[in-house]
Amino acid sequence: MTTDDLLTEQEYARHARISQRTARREREAGQGPPFLKIGTRVRYRRSDIDAFLQARTRPSATAAAAADLEQYVRRLVDEAPPLTPALRDRLAFLLRNGSDEESDDSRSAASEDGAA
Repeated sequence: MTTDDLLTEQEYARHARISQRTARREREAGQGPPFLKIGTRVRYRRSDIDAFLQARTRPSATAAAAADLEQYVRRLVDEAPPLTPALRDRLAFLLRNGSDEESDDSRSAASEDGAA
């Protein structure tokens, strides 16, 4: 390890884009990255800082919402009762055409024929 691998508290704060006061509070509360105490001086390994920041990386809200939605849909599909052949055909129609209009027209025509 070279001395270039060690950062002061001020350098760590600048690298993490936080105030030096926040860096000190994190360290004192045991919530920051690992640090070295060399006499009275505090030093941080660049690799420890990078690992600390990487461990706190979170997906964007959009990505998290998409993952939640996917999980919800999977649960719905897993818990759904089996499809009857008629429902399977209707679902296939809807997926192919993206609309239920023709299906509604054919049902109403069939009900008119049955009513006559």
